[in-house]
Amino acid sequence: MPKSKKKKNQDFQKVKLKVGRKLQKADNVTNASFKTRSVQVVQHIKTGTGSEPTTRRNLNIVDLLNQCQHYSTSVRLDAVNGLKELLSAFPEILEQRLSQVIDRISQLMVDKDPAIRSALIKLFKLIAPLVDIYKMRPFFPVVSAHVCCAMTHIYEDIQSDSLQILDIFLEHYPSLIVDRSSQIIPNFIEQISHQNNSKKSSAGNRSLSIKPDGKIQAHKWRSQVLSRLSKLLSTLVESSGPLAYESKLEGRDQALKVMWQEEEEVSCTPIPTQFKKTWTSPGYRVVTMKNVLTKEIEERGYNLREPSGVLRLLETILPVLLECWVEATSSQHSHMDGHLLSLEACSLRHSVVKTIQILWHYSEQVIQVGWQSSLAHFLPDFQQHFLKFFPYAPHSENSLKNKKTRPDTEQCTVHSLNITVCDIMSFFLSTNQKTEYNSSLCLTITQYLLNYLQEESYDSSYTSPILQVIERLMASKCQNNEGVQQLLSVLVSRFTWIHDLSKEKKLLLQFFSRVVTENEEMFIREDTKRAFLELLPALFRSCVRNPVMSGQIMEVLRNLACRTTNTNSTEVSVFVYSVLEMDMADLICLDNKILRRVIELFYHVPTLREGDYRKLADLVRNNRLPIESCKYLLQVMQHRYNKYPLTIEEQGLYVQFLFRSAFDAVECPLHHVAVDRNLFNQMVAITETVANQLLMFPNTEQIVELLCCFLRRTMEKNTEVAESIYLITSFLTIGIRMKTWIYPISIPFTEDIFKLLWNFLLVITNNDKRSSINTLILEDITDRCRSFIFGGETVMQMFLREILQELKECDNREQVHSVQQAAILILEHSLPWPDLSQTIESQTVFDDLEKINGVAGQTGWKKLKTLFREMNKDC
Repeated sequence: MPKSKKKKNQDFQKVKLKVGRKLQKADNVTNASFKTRSVQVVQHIKTGTGSEPTTRRNLNIVDLLNQCQHYSTSVRLDAVNGLKELLSAFPEILEQRLSQVIDRISQLMVDKDPAIRSALIKLFKLIAPLVDIYKMRPFFPVVSAHVCCAMTHIYEDIQSDSLQILDIFLEHYPSLIVDRSSQIIPNFIEQISHQNNSKKSSAGNRSLSIKPDGKIQAHKWRSQVLSRLSKLLSTLVESSGPLAYESKLEGRDQALKVMWQEEEEVSCTPIPTQFKKTWTSPGYRVVTMKNVLTKEIEERGYNLREPSGVLRLLETILPVLLECWVEATSSQHSHMDGHLLSLEACSLRHSVVKTIQILWHYSEQVIQVGWQSSLAHFLPDFQQHFLKFFPYAPHSENSLKNKKTRPDTEQCTVHSLNITVCDIMSFFLSTNQKTEYNSSLCLTITQYLLNYLQEESYDSSYTSPILQVIERLMASKCQNNEGVQQLLSVLVSRFTWIHDLSKEKKLLLQFFSRVVTENEEMFIREDTKRAFLELLPALFRSCVRNPVMSGQIMEVLRNLACRTTNTNSTEVSVFVYSVLEMDMADLICLDNKILRRVIELFYHVPTLREGDYRKLADLVRNNRLPIESCKYLLQVMQHRYNKYPLTIEEQGLYVQFLFRSAFDAVECPLHHVAVDRNLFNQMVAITETVANQLLMFPNTEQIVELLCCFLRRTMEKNTEVAESIYLITSFLTIGIRMKTWIYPISIPFTEDIFKLLWNFLLVITNNDKRSSINTLILEDITDRCRSFIFGGETVMQMFLREILQELKECDNREQVHSVQQAAILILEHSLPWPDLSQTIESQTVFDDLEKINGVAGQTGWKKLKTLFREMNKDC
């Protein structure tokens, strides 16, 4: 029977799927299910790999930098504000992203939206104080390129904002701006003028740019540009100082001078092989960043480190500045006189002359000599425009109508304008050979300065440029002009009553110092010179504690003293007398350098009075005066004694001054020898210096006689001084150096000194009193005693007789013990004894004293007898 079809397909049945029923999983399906848990971080921990800081909108530094290039204006503005917010809170980001930040924000200098540029200026004000000049230097070429693009942009508002950015860089990175100044300065010229090849104008091949539909008035815009140019040129002048530019090679034999400057990046590149064959040894070429910049500057701008580049700049910019001056005239009202200026015209003209003034000073530094002659063809234009209506004054009606402008501010601007014109024109006094022109120009300048210096509204801030003008007037051919001498008289009068510590007083002091003492070409009347010098003593007393002013005064007097004239000697003497009348505390408080200058003036005084010598001696012996100053004063006085032919009376005063300096009047009795060690060392150093000077006198015996008379008179007047330890030490010091014992005149006084010396030996050998004695001072004086006693036979015999005399006066064993200790302290030493020509009879004295109970058994007694026996054996 055949199989049924149903049974045939029973093993491979098809699963029927129905809608709504869940599909069963296969038997071999892998279970891939898993479980997760969330971790919540309460606060962010800053680590090296953590998330970066963000703004309030959760944007980090990368997001903000990317948005700076967004096409949307609002996005770019938010990005700049976000950078300001982020860098204010996290300034450390700048160290990591400085290159990216500088690159992105610099591109926004030429952004068309004014709000973005305003926010950018605020951002630069934030960044500049946070980044120092060394970190900014590698990226500044990029910044400088964008600034130059903004300065020459077709939109005026972008050019105006570029000046504000330039102000920030001038404030924080002046040296970097100076390095790029030769590229930036041409952009200033382009902002106010343009190339004119069609016709020849008064500005050469350039003409002033005129924009009738401009947002800023022409004269205001030019004033803003010129003020920034003046600021840049001022920075250039200050940074150049004694300029170290590389001089051109005039021949093959001229050596190349390498001038090293601060903040200079230096690298060495090998010399090419084709040049090595011409040298005996290979060398290296020094390459600096400024050398590389110079090559770029020569191609695209003005090389302001070379005289030729400076002259090229002057030839280009001076005609433009003169046209700006003429344009300021046309901006005034027709009814106004030529010398009356409106506020706008005064501001523009002041910017013009300020720029020219700074260019003059910079040319004087770079070119140094002859640059005025190269610009002499501009002199007629200067004379026509600057001096035609000179001096200028503000228009009073304008000051009354314009309530926003204070009249005193406008007056100060006009005075600054007039003084700057005087400064500019004074440079040409030495180059113009026309005597009539020099006299006329001198008269114009001096008349204005005289009137202004005598006004009550005189501003002391103009003192420095006025003094420079006066110096040029004095150095020119019109130096004998009566007006110049009147100016000097007015300045001396002003120097009298202004405050002693004011800046103006310092400037006037330096000015008269140059005029009176340094520059012989400048003529000054004797009465004016004398009036100035008479003010110095009182000024020195009032400024004695001001090292700047007192040091400048001493420089004036030192330079004056070096000029050997009777007038100068009198003025120096008057000053020295005034100094000696000052309080001792004021003299000692002087700076060491200034005090040394004061001491040097004593050398130039031909006559000193008795009170002066007494004051000098007190100054030498003052323990607050440094020991080096004391010795220097004594040396100066000795040179002065050798220089001048002093009278007999003053010679005696000088010798008495030396004695007073050597023998201190400070009371220090023998029973109080625990003196200050520093004071003792100072006394010894002074005494040794005095002894050296006493040896310079030709008649030493006469000096010894005067010394004995002086000491005897001093001891008779004051017994406490006679017992001073200083007196003993000073006499021993001078006696050893001068060998006073060889002169018979000193024997009586030496005997008196031996009595004091013996009392001192008794004190220092007393065990009860020895504990209060300074050991170093004790050893020093004892060594000097031995050196003096062992110096010669006469002194040795006197000392031995003094010992025997003291022994005869002893009544008991204790007194004998004290004497023998003092004698052994001196005699028991390794110094060689002087040869005695006569025997000292001592046996009788020893025999009488041995009758006292206990004397013969003392160890010291036997030693003393042995010492006397050995000395008598050598006779």
